[in-house]
Amino acid sequence: MKKLSLDSARLICLAVVVAICLFLTTAAAANVAICADNGFLPLFPDDSLEGWKVSDWSNVATPQKAEGTPWRMENGVLYGLNKRTWITSPNQYGDFTLKLETMVTRGSNGGIGLRFPPAGDPAYTGMEIQVVDSEIYYRGDSAPQQRTGSIYDEIAAKNATVNPSGEWNAWEITCRGSNVTIVLNGRKVTDVDLSKETTARQQKGPALAERPVKGHIGFQNLNGNITLRNIMIKTDLPAAKTLDALRAGVARIDITPKKPVTLAGYGSRKDLSKGIHDRLYARAVVFENKGKQFVLVTMDVIFANEELQKVIMDKFKLKQSEVFLSAIHTHSAPALRRIHPGNKKTPLHPNNAEYMKTLKKKLIKVVRKAQANKKPVSIGVGRGYSPVGMNRRMTQPDGSVTLGCNPYGPTDKEVLVMKIADSDGKAIGAVFDYACHSTSLGPRNYQISGDLHGLAEAFVEKILGKGTVAPAFAGASGNIDPWFRICPTFNTEPGWVPEPVLLGAMLGEEVVRVFRDIKKTDAGGEIKTDFITMQLPGKKKGEAIKKRTHRPTALNVTAARVGDVAFVGFGCEMLTEIGMAIKAASPYKYTFVVTHCNGASGYLPPKPLYKEAGYEVTSSRFAPDAADMVVKQALKMLYELY
Repeated sequence: MKKLSLDSARLICLAVVVAICLFLTTAAAANVAICADNGFLPLFPDDSLEGWKVSDWSNVATPQKAEGTPWRMENGVLYGLNKRTWITSPNQYGDFTLKLETMVTRGSNGGIGLRFPPAGDPAYTGMEIQVVDSEIYYRGDSAPQQRTGSIYDEIAAKNATVNPSGEWNAWEITCRGSNVTIVLNGRKVTDVDLSKETTARQQKGPALAERPVKGHIGFQNLNGNITLRNIMIKTDLPAAKTLDALRAGVARIDITPKKPVTLAGYGSRKDLSKGIHDRLYARAVVFENKGKQFVLVTMDVIFANEELQKVIMDKFKLKQSEVFLSAIHTHSAPALRRIHPGNKKTPLHPNNAEYMKTLKKKLIKVVRKAQANKKPVSIGVGRGYSPVGMNRRMTQPDGSVTLGCNPYGPTDKEVLVMKIADSDGKAIGAVFDYACHSTSLGPRNYQISGDLHGLAEAFVEKILGKGTVAPAFAGASGNIDPWFRICPTFNTEPGWVPEPVLLGAMLGEEVVRVFRDIKKTDAGGEIKTDFITMQLPGKKKGEAIKKRTHRPTALNVTAARVGDVAFVGFGCEMLTEIGMAIKAASPYKYTFVVTHCNGASGYLPPKPLYKEAGYEVTSSRFAPDAADMVVKQALKMLYELY
């Protein structure tokens, strides 16, 4: 047989190499074309890394510490060249299917990051799908949830068949709402509903149920080298049927102070609280549908400001529009700021400052618990009426207006009740809204109490039974007091029913009656939310009318809908005529008007009352035209959500 010359052998070898390269290029192109036909698109179009950010492995907000170029894209292949880095997508993704192939060198350790925020370690702020060298990491040195195909440190892959280092592994990862499915080399190794993963298996981050359902995609090279190819994504996924159903969770947490505190609401009090009549609570309802959340929180305190709202927003990555943080406005709960804000000689008592810190922590706990309790629910709403509240603006013979009892003045008697039931029909929530101050107790009372709304909440929960949480919201009640107002204490005279207890029971009984009459509930419910900070005409406190140019007064307005039910929240003490006007003009059959919500801007009176003056008007920081502007804005938001 004739031997080939050296040059001929070289030419043959070169031809073989070229043929192999052409084959691989053609195969890759064919694979891309097939994927594109199925709705998949390259995650790196034209091999471009434009917009992708390289960062340190432990925090994607920290610039890379490795020298050189840690990541390179060439001919559809992404090379991770240097260890201890992430490369992060410029865009964020919610529902998607990600297809790719990975190959690692011996001893390599990397990962696929999903739905993580712009800062922090993706393994604990979003999800990291582990990609490691099986020969090194599977020799008893790693936990099951740290092996290839696992959601790192949380969910172990099952029955995974992993090719060794130097060989390709094919992935198909689908994230749809709270459902995550991982197929590795044609075998499903992970199929989990994140909403049910309410307990963290590690100490570095929250449970999977509390992590975002939308975020960045990224790739990690921790040790060795990781190579990825055929990286395709499909985002126009059909909605899962389970996501069409409304989900909700409820929770309650005790926020009663452990030490004596300065009580809020009455500046004439000089001493700290003396004993506890009834305990204070924060109650939360978290609604979710198709990845959209709406969080209702009510506290048995006097007000809810932006500082407290921000605590919830920051912890759970929520928008301002997605959080209704409200207070029942009891005047027998801890002061959350100085009683006389302008007087630096009366600072917040140390016990109150300590209470404020504790309250922030408990708000996080109650929302987290409500999120963990989410399940498919149905909701229904009913309407009742109660005589508990009464207009307090009394016109005297000389024409002046003072605080007292005016049974003939405008009063919103409506009691709105939302029933929340699980898929078995068991009640888990009784949300109710009533327009009245929680001021049955006056400045001479020094006992801790939720007063009218707090006692009504406790009554409803006792009657409806364990497991039902009854959050109360104060409607437009700036000029509405309880029928029995500013009582000096709880009257313990034999045979006497203390006035706050009597009124709380009366309101609570109407809530229960309406609740039990709600027969029709709906398992669906689209969630939409909106928020605006209005800059309204302002005036100086202490004046009945605007005497000179004054800086604007800010007011937070939050609107939301859950199915056919609307909520509109105001960061002020809105007088009842304004709330009634909004409900009358709302496009929804049921509109919950919530005050002391996401702000504390003081009294908002309707324009006609400025001629009469009186406490609410002179105390207000809003000019006469402000109320009409608020009504128009609130209705605009409600109609846009409709």
